[in-house]
Amino acid sequence: MLSGIVTISSSCVRDPFPAQTLLRSLSTLVPGVVNGLLGDLTIACPRGAGGIGPVADHAGCVLTIGDTLAQAFTRALEPLRHDNVLVMDMRFAAPGGFHLELDELLQAGVPRMVMRAESRGLMRRLMPAWGQAAMCIGTRQDFREIVATSSAEPGPEFLARRLQRPRVMRSQAMRLSLG
Repeated sequence: MLSGIVTISSSCVRDPFPAQTLLRSLSTLVPGVVNGLLGDLTIACPRGAGGIGPVADHAGCVLTIGDTLAQAFTRALEPLRHDNVLVMDMRFAAPGGFHLELDELLQAGVPRMVMRAESRGLMRRLMPAWGQAAMCIGTRQDFREIVATSSAEPGPEFLARRLQRPRVMRSQAMRLSLG
């Protein structure tokens, strides 16, 4: 079983906050919860995202806020119930059925995974593994070490580049508009 963290980058913190985008992103994780793959979920965001509290309450998520996303993410790692952690950027939505592939890989003992965003452009379609990381899965210790050695925002793209030999999932996430 996994714990989950949905990250909100500082570029998404604005007034009004794009709550509908966050809700759409969170809703795509429901099949993982229903099928017993995802046990608990935390939203990590930097200070300034007004109106996010009711969204977190409505979705049944823990909200962790810090002065920076790195600080919020580090705080969010501590109370998680499971050592394997799924991290997803709020600007993406997991595709339907992603939980089937995730379960298959977990059952096979794959410890680190990356889900890329849907390909845009010819080269991205030819080389989907080059797409932007929308979700990554690793251990709590992996993520602690990565965040401790850098000051960059710890979203899935940053974390995936630093994970040791992650398996690229066949499923591809959909990019959401911040409308």
